[in-house]
Order: sequence, then structure tokens, then C-alpha cells
Amino acid sequence: EQSAEAGESMAAFNLGMVHAGGHDVPVNFTLALVWFRRAQRMGHPQAAAECTKVKGVMTAQEIVAADAAREADDVKRRSSS
Repeated sequence: EQSAEAGESMAAFNLGMVHAGGHDVPVNFTLALVWFRRAQRMGHPQAAAECTKVKGVMTAQEIVAADAAREADDVKRRSSS
């Protein structure tokens, strides 16, 4: 997670895969989408496709939660720069 927070797109993408697939953690599509979106913003080439896939299995409520997390992340990044 530290690598992903530091801006490594592959680390963010991998965290999305972990949460989407339930690898050693419970499946959490909201967190998966958050990490895939971060990876996408960092330029990971497969992140956009994974965002689309995971959104296809999410409820509207889960997507709203991911959107709120993205907004909070954006505010955090703006205030620290």
C-alpha cells in the first residue's frame, strides 16, 4: 500500500486486483475501484478496463461509496501539494 500511495501505478493496480479477487482479504469492489482509479490516474495501461469490469458487478451504493472515497482522496492530494 505504501508504494501505491507513493505513486506507483503497478502497486495501485495490484491492490485493486487483490480487493476485486478477494486474495487474502474479503472481496471489496468499492476498494478495488478506488485502487483501479488511482492506478488509472497514474497511467497504468490496464486500469481503465478493470474499472469498467468491476463497476459492472458493483451496486449503485458501492459506486457512490467509491466516488466519495475518490473525492476525499482528491481533496487530500490537493491540500498536501
